[in-house]
Amino acid sequence: MAFLTDKERNQLKVQHKRERDGRIRDRIKAVLPIDNGLKNWLQRYGFSYKKPAIVPGKANKEQQKEWLAE
Repeated sequence: MAFLTDKERNQLKVQHKRERDGRIRDRIKAVLPIDNGLKNWLQRYGFSYKKPAIVPGKANKEQQKEWLAE
């Protein structure tokens, strides 16, 4: 789940007001409170969201041996 920036949130609010298709309005309406609510919950309980670092798919056996030896 990605958090929305303030700019993205405001763009969605404007799109929600202008959108004529009810299905799209419902989807926008469903995203806005979830994004804001989860972000507030995380902050309230001292958590923060950070994008995870890329982990290589294959381990380097030499580096593993060095790390285990330490």
